[in-house]
Amino acid sequence: MPEKLISGDNHIDLTYLPPDLWSSEAPNKWKLLAPRVEEMDDGLHWFVDAQDRGMWNGIGPGFLPYQKGMFGHIDEMKDLGFEWNSQPGAKPRPTTPELRLADLDRDGLSAEIIYGCLMINDLIGDAGLRTWADKTYNDWVADFAKRSDPNRVFPLAIVPNTDPLEAAAEGKKAVVLFVDTFNGTFESENALAAARVLATAGYLVHTVAKHGGHYCCGRTYLSCGMVERAKALIADPNYPSSDTLSAVSGLLASALTSDNP
Repeated sequence: MPEKLISGDNHIDLTYLPPDLWSSEAPNKWKLLAPRVEEMDDGLHWFVDAQDRGMWNGIGPGFLPYQKGMFGHIDEMKDLGFEWNSQPGAKPRPTTPELRLADLDRDGLSAEIIYGCLMINDLIGDAGLRTWADKTYNDWVADFAKRSDPNRVFPLAIVPNTDPLEAAAEGKKAVVLFVDTFNGTFESENALAAARVLATAGYLVHTVAKHGGHYCCGRTYLSCGMVERAKALIADPNYPSSDTLSAVSGLLASALTSDNP
């Protein structure tokens, strides 16, 4: 089987999102506070919480206009054809399906995991608006993945960060895919196939991260009768538990904390 290169840390920053994503549906009470785009002398600007945050289709989470020499890798991207055009009608590469796929091909990537809308929960002060904005983005990005390629594009949901109940409710549209050491290291196609099935079914797929590798499921120990070694794995306070997973996705991963793994 040929090796595949998968990016586990790609992004869609707020600056690249459709200008009317929130404003077209915002309730009257949030019309001025919800993320919206206004045309200024130098192009389109994002306003969040009624504050000018910077350019639409700008550079990254800073909403910055392009200036040669500001960042070396940004200049390299510019030389390869990446444009930061903040005028009406422009097509941001990260949120235009055919352009995003073309960039994956150019980078030699088979698939990607996408983190989205960095800082949006920090930019919005009202908790109710924050929850609504998160839901609106999650619905959009799930559709974006389907329009791009659900076998290659795997976005992560944004979860409200002030109300655990709202976070759990929003997480019902998400699943946590537990990729253990074996599937993460030796047969990663198993994990990719599972992710494709879940994404096709309309879920936003999260994975359990461990610095430097993957968590062991303990099955090898159990198959050898080493039950205590398997139990010791999940006794680690850093091991994913049903509580930590349900906070993200609303799922009860009871198998991870059972007395009889």
